[in-house]
Amino acid sequence: PAMAGSYVGRLGQLRDLDALVSPDPVRRSHVMAVVGAPGVGKTALAKHWAHARREHFADGQLFVDLRGHSPLPALRPVDVLAQFLRALGATPRRLPADEDEAAALYRTLLADRQMLIVLDNARDAEQVRPLIPGAQGCAVVITSRSRLAGLVASDGARQLALDVLDPDEARRLLGSIVGECVASAEEEAARRLVRLCGGLPLAIRIAGANLVA
Repeated sequence: PAMAGSYVGRLGQLRDLDALVSPDPVRRSHVMAVVGAPGVGKTALAKHWAHARREHFADGQLFVDLRGHSPLPALRPVDVLAQFLRALGATPRRLPADEDEAAALYRTLLADRQMLIVLDNARDAEQVRPLIPGAQGCAVVITSRSRLAGLVASDGARQLALDVLDPDEARRLLGSIVGECVASAEEEAARRLVRLCGGLPLAIRIAGANLVA
């Protein structure tokens, strides 16, 4: 998906995600779980980092919204595997109906590739575990409201807990939406608005869009 029009802050978290592409085998991670409250910016962070580091993944990227916390039904792993297998070039007649067989074919097709897999809005560890490839050249970023402790305990995932923006970052985000001249002209009102938004990026973007409109 396209990046947001503006992105502010999160420099420390972006550096944490860089462990997925570290040249040092000791520092390198294979799976990173970005967790936090609704509206805190998990998906925006994952998309921004994925675009910024795309040159590290010569064979491309895969993205799916798992709808784990959505009014729509959550996607089943077997359905996501079918999507990914088609994207990787598997013909319809090669798509296994069995989840374990589909996961095995998925891992085989990724064995010698360097790809980024972004699993957005995961419900729990069970929903994403079949979608994690074994290839060390691949990296996985998962976003979820859940803590996904099972992935940390059993699958070697690293957890990146995302909090609200600090006041200065929140104010800069608002300025990037409504215009820095507008925000600077009413600095105290701008800072009060981002406080009322609780530092949540999504709330600030919505408030900013309403102001522009």
